[in-house]
Amino acid sequence: MSPRPRQLVVISGMSGVVGSGLTAELLPRLSADVALAGLFRSPASYARAMAALPIADAASRILPVYGDLAKAGGPDDCLTLPAADATIGVHCAADVAWDKTLPEVYDLNVAGSLRFARSVAANSPAARLIYVSSAYTRAIDWTYRNAYEESKAAGERAIADACPTLDLTTFSCSLVIGDSRSGAIGRFHGLYPLIKLIATMGPPFLVGRPDCLIDLVPIDWVARELAEQTLRLIDGDVAAPVVAAAGLRRIELRRMIALIEERINRFRLAHGLPCPAPLTLLPFRRWAFLRRSLEKWRPPELPVQDFRYFERLLDVYKSYTEDDKILPPERTQSPAPEMEPVLLRSVDYWLEQNATLVLSKLRRATKSASLV
Repeated sequence: MSPRPRQLVVISGMSGVVGSGLTAELLPRLSADVALAGLFRSPASYARAMAALPIADAASRILPVYGDLAKAGGPDDCLTLPAADATIGVHCAADVAWDKTLPEVYDLNVAGSLRFARSVAANSPAARLIYVSSAYTRAIDWTYRNAYEESKAAGERAIADACPTLDLTTFSCSLVIGDSRSGAIGRFHGLYPLIKLIATMGPPFLVGRPDCLIDLVPIDWVARELAEQTLRLIDGDVAAPVVAAAGLRRIELRRMIALIEERINRFRLAHGLPCPAPLTLLPFRRWAFLRRSLEKWRPPELPVQDFRYFERLLDVYKSYTEDDKILPPERTQSPAPEMEPVLLRSVDYWLEQNATLVLSKLRRATKSASLV
């Protein structure tokens, strides 16, 4: 039988973008008396996550814990975690969709967060928790732009109220894009539906405040900063919140759109396809007027189904292309990298991974246009 570890680190959402990045950064740096566990829904999801990690012996070093936080029997229904003298939880699991309602994300983002925290607190007398949140929200004194922001704040408050003995701190990161060196990322959330819209649908315009500042951070930098915070807790340092945001390296919306267009046009030219005119950014007041006239007006470039998707995405992004309120960077070990080259690599990576879809859409659109 293996000796009882001095400390256990357990990560929820280990198969997600932030959780997997943290695991890859953290595992090689753990001493022999610190065990690492991950929460998974099933053995199959554990196997997939281990295969995706860039560490050959990951499966032999990571203990699986099985459970679905979104389907908990109740907040008092604790997970069975490996025994340890001290337990540190890193709660990365969350439904990050911006277009869902609070009831739709509540079970995971609030009730599930509380269940994970209670499980960590109950596992050993010395228990600590890093609650991964968003730099676009905070628990108090905030006007929430969507249910995701509200649910992350509610989850943090619920843990603080229900687990007074748990040493709780937060890690709030901004909008995550690809690796700063390769552009690679495990899942295409956040900014990526907008990239898809521009690449495949050729919208006639987008909506937003041109000088609105968009805060983007690369996944490898986020993972390193979260790993550093976790290691500080392992070493017994005082828990202190970290905000991993771009700060002064934010990008204006108009510049971000221009960079995305630049990369998509480069892709088009490489495949012998024409490039459209640069996108126009409309103010939200004008867009509201156009929507009221929707029965009489619709861009001929977009079929009805595509136009409905276009409408929905504009609604989803409205919160962040009109209101750039965000927490400033705090307690990071290094400043965020320059975002423009990271964004270009991220768009290139998305195009590489979705080349078949993009080319099919663009060639179909080019053929239709030639027949008009």
